[in-house]
Amino acid sequence: MATFQERMKELRKEKNLSLDKLSEMLNTTKATLSRYENGLRVPNIEFVEKLANIFNVSVDYLLGKTDVRNQEEINIQPPQTIHTK
Repeated sequence: MATFQERMKELRKEKNLSLDKLSEMLNTTKATLSRYENGLRVPNIEFVEKLANIFNVSVDYLLGKTDVRNQEEINIQPPQTIHTK
């Protein structure tokens, strides 16, 4: 599975956000975000939660613990049909 750095960069690019714009949204610096994306700095949990909210993904997805972006993805799965004799 992906790492936090990979997920952060992937999601930022999907939303067409520059480091400058994202840094404004998070009230931090471009340099700090660059360090997160390059694995030179580890974010605190409050930052991870803010980022997950901005990208509408779960913290677990952002941290690379699951490939399911959010709870809604799980709920969209069609129900399985059970065949009985």
